[in-house]
Amino acid sequence: IYLFGHDTTVRRNLSAALYALRDKKEARILWIDAPCINQNDDEEKVSQVMLMEKIYD
Repeated sequence: IYLFGHDTTVRRNLSAALYALRDKKEARILWIDAPCINQNDDEEKVSQVMLMEKIYD
């Protein structure tokens, strides 16, 4: 996938979901927590999890 201007590797199940959701005619913007949150930064994870209700609402 292309994420923040860079090619990014994702897990197989996410890749399959993105493939199913793709639009062949134009780019789509999606917010997906796994690649969009730095999984190695506990502070960032906590702050982003607190925002998820607003993001997914």
